[in-house]
Amino acid sequence: MSSFPLVQKGDSGIYVKYLQYGLHIMCYKVKPFDGIFGVGTKTAVINFQKSKNLDADGKVGNNTWKELMCEISSIQIQLKNKGYNPGSIDGIAGENTYEAITKFQKDKGLVDDGMVGEKTKNILYDSGYDENKEPLLKKGSNEKEAIIKLQNLLINKGYNCGSSGADGFFGDNTYQAVISFQKDYKLSVDGIVGIATWAALKSDSESKSSFTNENNGNNDNLEEYKNKSNEKSSDKASESLIYFIKEMEGFAPSIYKDVVGVRTIGYGLTGKEIEGLNDISEEKATQLLTKYINDNYFSKVLSIIKSKGVSNYLQREVDAFACFAYNLGVGAFQSSTLLKKYVKGERGEAIHNEFMRWIYAGGKVYQGLIKRRNYEWKIFSGSNDSIPGYNCKPNISIINSKGTASGKCINNNNGYGAKPY
Repeated sequence: MSSFPLVQKGDSGIYVKYLQYGLHIMCYKVKPFDGIFGVGTKTAVINFQKSKNLDADGKVGNNTWKELMCEISSIQIQLKNKGYNPGSIDGIAGENTYEAITKFQKDKGLVDDGMVGEKTKNILYDSGYDENKEPLLKKGSNEKEAIIKLQNLLINKGYNCGSSGADGFFGDNTYQAVISFQKDYKLSVDGIVGIATWAALKSDSESKSSFTNENNGNNDNLEEYKNKSNEKSSDKASESLIYFIKEMEGFAPSIYKDVVGVRTIGYGLTGKEIEGLNDISEEKATQLLTKYINDNYFSKVLSIIKSKGVSNYLQREVDAFACFAYNLGVGAFQSSTLLKKYVKGERGEAIHNEFMRWIYAGGKVYQGLIKRRNYEWKIFSGSNDSIPGYNCKPNISIINSKGTASGKCINNNNGYGAKPY
């Protein structure tokens, strides 16, 4: 997080205005957004500080800014994922973020007050998964319509459900087709069609590459990964996680605008961190990414896990959750059933299913999100499957000024680029 000045009653200016927008968005009503720190703004600050167990002195220093900006950046990520433009994903609450929220609220039939209360938050942070859409199916299930849908999906992907085809009967042939599909797509092989299997079946891609070992034969640090996979988490992201995120994001040496027009450079960096930058070295981009991940995601996720009373957290588990939060926001992680089940002690397929809830954007399944969630699950579970950057050599694309892959890759440090630490 960039340093913001201490602001208190009697101050005025743009930082007070950012503060007022942020407090209002977090439901501590402050209007007008006039940039004047008066009695109303101080009262809202004190109430926010109390909610975060901060020293409630009404003065906005580093700790209060950090808490507020973390909340706002999470909201910005969700708005962007839903197709709204909050401006830069930087935790700074300004006009763009406020207007994106009110537009989202109008579109969803909510009161467009710019405050992210329970109703707005529930819709904004909704993963898009509807449990009633696809029921859990297994041999002997009698949900005929759902079974026909399952069989058609299997048949379309080349799996044989028997001579009767899509007959709505989940018998031996359909069971064997599901087993074969799960083996091919590196899913839990149990013949039960849950969230992860439905997601893989509904993927538009004919390729199994999102679910299987894409970098087979390049597991150059797999032994080291095996040795470390069960270590208790440190207070910072592993080098492996930084390399993995570098692979996912790609490196842009020059500024480009993303799909909603946000200026982006380096490894997906936006906002105040990149002000004044038009070009960046790979080493500097790695430094900024590492600091950004640790300050805004890893430390927050670890703090949340600790606050829930979990003491036996592993590095790979916190890495996976930090990656999830980096993509979807800390707020999404904090309110997710993924966290709830982890806290209850779940560690197997139930956690995989929770990761796979988050593959929707705008109500549609996205291949890129399926790929990312599967990798996060593999990191979490300590899988021996290839995870580029995490346990095998990455292929870090160089992004051009249009925001697309140039066809070239990073080649220094054996393709890993600069070291994070």
